[in-house]
Amino acid sequence: MSINPGITTMSDGMKSGRILTLLLLPLLALAASCASVGQGGLQGELNQARSNWRVTSPASYVYRYQLSCFCPRELVQPVLITVRNARIDSVVYADTHQPVDPQHLRNFHTIDELFDMLQEAISRDPYEMAASYDPSFGYPTSATIDYDEKMADEEMRFVADSLRLLED
Repeated sequence: MSINPGITTMSDGMKSGRILTLLLLPLLALAASCASVGQGGLQGELNQARSNWRVTSPASYVYRYQLSCFCPRELVQPVLITVRNARIDSVVYADTHQPVDPQHLRNFHTIDELFDMLQEAISRDPYEMAASYDPSFGYPTSATIDYDEKMADEEMRFVADSLRLLED
């Protein structure tokens, strides 16, 4: 402590610097760990969810899927995707049960393909990405991907829900 109030000596400054450093180190470590959780956390969550999905590994199922993007109307309407023997058997609009035009079928995916799509997104190191997974089966229930902060309308989001297992 300084003998003269209001005057900081060299030794007081060094003590303050050490105290400040001791206070800031835990905060810096916390900030660094939060930053590293970003992509590593996404990868770990994806790996765990895919592992959960493989435990059940259903070959046949139906689920509801909705894509949200700057895309044609036919691609953003909710659809029911039926998968049989691990391949898409049919894709129909959820509200009308009318089949999706065959030219658009490449835009719809099996659950395994959704996992692959998320893996590719993580590998591309997007600007922002979030994903959620079903707690029982592990399949992706939603994802939001923004690859480039400066590019407009390249973001995409999907929701996958109402999964029902089918008999083979």
